[in-house]
Amino acid sequence: MVQSIAGAAPKPSRGFLGPWALTVLWPALGCGGIAATLIRDDLQLEDPVVFFLLGMPALYWFAVGLLQGRLLGALVERPWAWAVATWGGGGLALIGGFVSFGALSLWIATISRAGYDFAHPFALLPFGVSGLVAGGILGFFQALTLRVGWCKRRRWIAVSIAAGTAAFLIQWMGVNAAAFISDSGAFELAQTPFIATVAGSLLAGALLHNFLTGIALRRILARRGSFL
Repeated sequence: MVQSIAGAAPKPSRGFLGPWALTVLWPALGCGGIAATLIRDDLQLEDPVVFFLLGMPALYWFAVGLLQGRLLGALVERPWAWAVATWGGGGLALIGGFVSFGALSLWIATISRAGYDFAHPFALLPFGVSGLVAGGILGFFQALTLRVGWCKRRRWIAVSIAAGTAAFLIQWMGVNAAAFISDSGAFELAQTPFIATVAGSLLAGALLHNFLTGIALRRILARRGSFL
């Protein structure tokens, strides 16, 4: 039976954003800690550890979906739908975002005589478009679990797109900060300052996305009828 009366479902508390932030923070710290123990100076691309590290985002989004589904358990009708949408949508969002980034980076390097430069203003384009694509994919899958009209679903997707773009632009700032910190300006795979700075910017971007979408989700939960 579908609940459609707004007052029938519990509403989020005023402190909703705190636990909501932890659904991203704990998986990020856990996956980051595992990655930190596996990365070493002699790591090669053919090393099996590299393939495990490449699959780490899937573990991250699984944990995020699980925690968010548990948090929303008392607020929504079927929290597992949100958990699955976040896990699958998050994984596809990263793939879409990085594919967009790679394609645009190659395009800029092709048309630019100076090649691709992270510090150049044009470098904002791949990061911004990647965030737009990633945020749109994740927002779309999550919107499918919303038991609201498509007008509100489109608003949710728009919020996710804006938050995703902001998160990837923070990553751009992190990459440039890493280049500034590095004495040589080279991006070595196991260079500690680079890894720490990029990891910090990834976490900051994830928390920013989480905060912006959390505000929007709290408003939807306070005004909606229910979720799928």
